Amino acid sequence: QDHSSERVHTQFAQYATLALGNLAINTLIVYVLVEYANAYYLVAQTIGAGSVAFASYFVYRRYIFADTP
Repeated sequence: QDHSSERVHTQFAQYATLALGNLAINTLIVYVLVEYANAYYLVAQTIGAGSVAFASYFVYRRYIFADTP
């Protein structure tokens, strides 16, 4: 892993941006499922959190914390 301070600052900015994006996407998924699909809110939250966590894992691994040559 590259531990230079420039890379760490870039990774943190990317991580924080994606975390905020994940929050917005999760909120949207829960809202749509509860309001339009009439899903129970805990089921909607489980689906939203699970799908966001699954997708973001690959983004974090592939782009944010990828090994650099």
